[in-house]
Amino acid sequence: RSNISKEEYQNIIAVLEYFGEFADFLDTCLIEYSVIGATVMFVFWTRLDSPIKSSERKQSFRFDFTHTFTGFYCGVIIFIFGAVVCGVYSAMVNEKTSGAFIILGVFETVSYISCIFAVLLAVFYMRSHVLAETNHEDVDQILLYISFVGEILYCSTDLSRYIDGATSPQYDSFIFAVVLIRLSQVFTQTWFILMATKLELAPCTNVTALRGRQCVTFLIVSNLTLFFYNAYTSMTDGFGYISPLTSNHSYIKLISEPLITFYRFHSTVCLAEIWKKYFSRPKARQISHVNS
Repeated sequence: RSNISKEEYQNIIAVLEYFGEFADFLDTCLIEYSVIGATVMFVFWTRLDSPIKSSERKQSFRFDFTHTFTGFYCGVIIFIFGAVVCGVYSAMVNEKTSGAFIILGVFETVSYISCIFAVLLAVFYMRSHVLAETNHEDVDQILLYISFVGEILYCSTDLSRYIDGATSPQYDSFIFAVVLIRLSQVFTQTWFILMATKLELAPCTNVTALRGRQCVTFLIVSNLTLFFYNAYTSMTDGFGYISPLTSNHSYIKLISEPLITFYRFHSTVCLAEIWKKYFSRPKARQISHVNS
């Protein structure tokens, strides 16, 4: 309208941008809720005709926080680093600094390499574990696979843009390297979760096997940090190649963004389950009580 001043027009644009970014966050929450609900109902549907087994014993868990504090403190360092990076990135964007997304790439590189190292170290410490008698929940594995596909789709868009050569030559090599590191981290972590859920401590467990809990604790805090980080970057341009809004790359990123946020959240849940069940000592893992 002609009666709207330039200052009022700028205020309206700022409000639309703010609520537009918040709408992206709400879309992420809605899609994650739909994925969880659909998966839970699917697993429930597959078990409708299965006989119900009455158990005469109750199971209870006793939490043991030994061999956790070093991994927790290292994870807190990653969390603080991520919070500082997001704050600096917001300030650089407000000042319209070119290449502000590079600082996000540095944080992602440090986080992903740290998680890869933690996974490899955990595998080394857990080499004395044995196969568990009980399997992991089907719903957890299905949700992990769905979110894993979202991560692959998201990274594939940047890889395809780099291969097509439709990128800026100034930062394309750095972005390509970060995407490869991210893919490596996603593959190794997903494999570790699927492998670790099938293991448990051996009856004669040494201290070395329990040190794997330090790595799992670090992975829990790091994935929780990346969950909040992905939720934040979903409301901004984030790190990676910026595509036109009408391109196929943008559509794929918009579809997969809620799934990559959910991948970090669900990985945290699965790792917490591994920490709770599969690192408890055999004598303390299950305490049975006969129903009276």
